[in-house]
Amino acid sequence: MEASAVHLPARWQLIATITRKELATILYHPYHFISLLIPLFVSFIFLFLIPTLDSLDGIEVVVFDAGHSELPTALQSVSELSVTVVEAETAVFQAINDEATVGLIIPAEFDTAVAANKSPEITIYLNSEARSSNVARAQRLLVEAISTLRNPAPAAHITWTEQQPESTIPGPVSTDTYLFTTLVLLSIAIIGCSILPHLLNEEQEHGALQALLASPATLFDLVMGKLLACLLLALLLASAVSFIHRGWQGHWQITAVAIFLCSFLILGIGMLFGLGQDKRSRGKSAASIAILVLSVPSWFAITPIDRLPDIVAFFLRLIPTQYFVTTLNYSLSGQPWRAVGGSLLTLTVYTAVIYLLIGWRLSRKPNVL
Repeated sequence: MEASAVHLPARWQLIATITRKELATILYHPYHFISLLIPLFVSFIFLFLIPTLDSLDGIEVVVFDAGHSELPTALQSVSELSVTVVEAETAVFQAINDEATVGLIIPAEFDTAVAANKSPEITIYLNSEARSSNVARAQRLLVEAISTLRNPAPAAHITWTEQQPESTIPGPVSTDTYLFTTLVLLSIAIIGCSILPHLLNEEQEHGALQALLASPATLFDLVMGKLLACLLLALLLASAVSFIHRGWQGHWQITAVAIFLCSFLILGIGMLFGLGQDKRSRGKSAASIAILVLSVPSWFAITPIDRLPDIVAFFLRLIPTQYFVTTLNYSLSGQPWRAVGGSLLTLTVYTAVIYLLIGWRLSRKPNVL
């Protein structure tokens, strides 16, 4: 009689099984589950606060008045507008490049035409990279201010024109963009530096590692399953934060690539912390420090690194996640691929180095986590 063949599961099936098991472990573990909820909880808090924060922001309006119109005075009486009168048309466009929300050029005979009930044409330039909520408020306030010049007929026919700033360096980011950058980085750091090291140590702490290695699963399968489970959760949590804080704005393809690369990078750093850690308290301390350090660049995300003090910029450039923050600053403001090529390349190099170190570590002790 022929011996019956034993059909072992394929490698991908083993990894998929381990991935499902680790996902269940994370979601059913109270500490891990609460950790996953922290970025979402903070997101929802600020989601309700952002309209209030926006209402406190002054809207910068730059005006060139060619004919001594009454309109600048009407605009200056609106408390929510910060109005600056300049001496040339070119200064209006330069101000938009320097982050002004609105530019307004008033024709020389504007008031005369208004007085003659002619409703003259007037063009208002909107900064295409300004916060959308500020642009909407500016439009409403400008219409109201212009309507005070004559009643009941419209005082002017307004043409709204979006003006693209010429600068290739994004200015200070909006509140929701800042929160998105900060919380998406925190989400990935929590999973990569806290949850993943715990999963790597779990089998060894419970004495199940040798039993797993005696099964068809190899150490590679075990590590890959844990890595994929954390990667899926990191991308899912980052997507949820993106949805809440409009992370799809600008060049969303660049944002997606940056999140994917940063997830791999931070998970690799967490894996290095987890491999060989046999003391849970020491592992938690290392995780806390890692999360803190990796999150530091997001604290300064409100301002591009090129506009920070030199000493601050120097230390930030030593932290790999700074290049993730820089990429998001560019992508969310609509900058093209060529503007972020250097940052993405640096992220890729950091990630490659991390996983080479992981491979070297596993090759030295192939049967020990």
